[in-house]
Amino acid sequence: MLPHQRAVISEPLCLPYQREVAFPGGIVWFLRVLQGAAAARNEGPNSETHFPWTFRNELISHFVATAYSAVEGAVADAEAIGGGRPPWPRRFEPRRTAGRPGTPPFASGQPILSGVASTLATIRKRSDESRPPMDRDLKEFAHMINAADRIVLFTGAGISTESGIPDFRSPGGVWTKQTPIDFSDFIGSDDARRETWRRRFAMEPILRRATPNRGHRAVAELVRSGKAAAVITQNIDGLHQDSGIPDDKVIELHGNTTYAHCLDCGTRYEIETLRVDFEQDRIVPHCVCGGWVKTATVSFGQSMPLNEMRRAERETLLADLFIAIGSSLVVYPAAGFPELAKRNRCPLVILNLQRTGLDEIADLVLNRSIGETLGAVVGVD
Repeated sequence: MLPHQRAVISEPLCLPYQREVAFPGGIVWFLRVLQGAAAARNEGPNSETHFPWTFRNELISHFVATAYSAVEGAVADAEAIGGGRPPWPRRFEPRRTAGRPGTPPFASGQPILSGVASTLATIRKRSDESRPPMDRDLKEFAHMINAADRIVLFTGAGISTESGIPDFRSPGGVWTKQTPIDFSDFIGSDDARRETWRRRFAMEPILRRATPNRGHRAVAELVRSGKAAAVITQNIDGLHQDSGIPDDKVIELHGNTTYAHCLDCGTRYEIETLRVDFEQDRIVPHCVCGGWVKTATVSFGQSMPLNEMRRAERETLLADLFIAIGSSLVVYPAAGFPELAKRNRCPLVILNLQRTGLDEIADLVLNRSIGETLGAVVGVD
């Protein structure tokens, strides 16, 4: 049935009494879908009509809102016509049911659709109440995102810990268990190079298992929707790209550990190939040109990548909202970008489980779970 067609309904639908009523086909369609969705919800997860709760809730919420708006408009139209009569034919003769009085549930001057509108309003209210409410900070965060046109997202290790990748500086982090190897030691010592590669290959199972989490997906959605212009990251795991963000939108300040390159000629090498050779003969990877091969990361004592630093500065100065996520903001020069944003009169939001070195200058500080917070505000599961 098309939305403009008529239908006679002899079922309860959402009405408190059974009766025959002529409704426009569009309203019938909305109510039938609503009734089917509600029935599927009531039948529970063991029924043949079961489908995921998230989809069910979204379906019910959507059609409740749509049907309510349609019926509400129809009621207004009915009341605008003389005597409160609806603008289409209807019959007030109730169907008599055993044990039920035959008195029509509505007075002769009331539109029967008011009962439908009231019922739908109650269902919509209950649906809204079932959702966890946003507190004041989350509402403010959502408002800041909605008001912005060019967001820059700055991410640290905290966003990837929810994917199972350990961070470096927090209690129990990597640097509390082993001392970082300086870049000068890597260049000058065969033992240092061998230990550097041993540590990298030991991390491979963790990196392979890691997949983008809800926080990564929320960041990717902000980029996909055009709200965010760039992601400046201190992370080296490549999970932003794995979440669907194009390479040209990700600025990796500390490089990328998912591949390696020659320090002299820049030739790229894949980690798996290097691992097999290393485990067979324990020889430190080196290039055909004679140069040393190292993961494409920035080590302690190594110069920051000039091109990435310039891109990050440019994006920071163009931002109208800067969001720092999962970073302690104590490692410079990377931590200088949130400061630069504030000096440029750009609002600064910090989302991190622990306090950071820049909390005092931020417009909003959220000490919360990253994935849960970003997912709720952006609307990503």
